[in-house]
Amino acid sequence: MKSPTLNETTTANKGKPASNPHIGKYEVVSSSYLSNSSFAGYSSKAWYLFADPNRLPALEVAFLNGIDQPTVEKTDADFNTLGIQFRGFIDFGVREQDYRGAVKFKGEA
Repeated sequence: MKSPTLNETTTANKGKPASNPHIGKYEVVSSSYLSNSSFAGYSSKAWYLFADPNRLPALEVAFLNGIDQPTVEKTDADFNTLGIQFRGFIDFGVREQDYRGAVKFKGEA
């Protein structure tokens, strides 16, 4: 991702490029949930590649009435309980936008 040189194999008698044309183009984002055996479909070897969401969005997230922050409500507790109560919620939905915007690799042959 950040190496200034690129190593690649080519056919015989052809020069190999020394500079990496992809330096700084990609960002590694990791999540411990992907390899957590508590979740269905987990894998310690699989990895995903997503396109720039401005060019080819794989997923779409929508918020009810455009409110993209949690709503937090406060009220007094019941008369017999000293204190206050809070509750919070956020209304959103997620759907696949374009299947070409993401791909999963098993990470093994």
